[in-house]
Amino acid sequence: MKMKRFFLLVFLFILTIYIPTQGAESPKENEAGEEQEFKDINLRWGISSIEGILLEKEYFTINYSEKWKIPYWVAYHISADKLQIKVHRTNDFRADIELPKGSRAELYDYTKSGFAKSHHVIPEAFRYDRKAVSETFLLSTISPQTYQLNRYLWPSLEKDILYTVAKMEEAWVFSGNLFLDQDNKIIEPSKFIGLNDIAVPTHFFKVILFRIKRSNYFMEAYLIPNQKKISINYADYLISVNQLEKITKYKFFPKLDLDEQTIRRLKSSIPYKIKR
Repeated sequence: MKMKRFFLLVFLFILTIYIPTQGAESPKENEAGEEQEFKDINLRWGISSIEGILLEKEYFTINYSEKWKIPYWVAYHISADKLQIKVHRTNDFRADIELPKGSRAELYDYTKSGFAKSHHVIPEAFRYDRKAVSETFLLSTISPQTYQLNRYLWPSLEKDILYTVAKMEEAWVFSGNLFLDQDNKIIEPSKFIGLNDIAVPTHFFKVILFRIKRSNYFMEAYLIPNQKKISINYADYLISVNQLEKITKYKFFPKLDLDEQTIRRLKSSIPYKIKR
């Protein structure tokens, strides 16, 4: 009798291990929705209206469009204390093999395209780790950008972001692509490059949440046209986060742990900037 009871208990224990929990869902399967929960530091404060697929890299997170072969946006965190260490840029642009062929950009798509390969993740933000720098050269984080923008305004803006973080503690960045008409309304892409039809964005955006000691924050947002004739002063393209949210239909940092009045103030203000 005791032996039968023993085997019954063992059988019940095995069932509790192997019977699957009903309704459980993998976080990666839930690729679309409003205000998903994210655990990694890159998306600590969240974003709503997710599109495409999420590629969770070791150092940043990509919201990627398999149709257009460029990111909707890339999210990453910058820490001031890690900016003191320097490693060289790797310049090893390459296809992202996490994506299947036909859904990704290849190096030959940019050859003689008339456009530069533009980073959404600043390589120098990860100069403490050569592997991290190398990962910023994956083509899943890259977009076609005019050479004029790529040589002047874009790197100047990147340097300003790093300069600002170095004077503070940390920052959270969203950098992405948009397709807009003259009234800043969202449209379908009309220009493509390469054999894989890489979509050329009409605009780029960046939104940055800076933190200065504990709970002191401020925000910056930029909407920059992807044009040949463009100002070299990135301050000319500052807008409020509220304006950018209205254009993109995204909601940035919905989980920010501040009172509503403070968040409204941060998102409605446009900081005064002088190009460095």
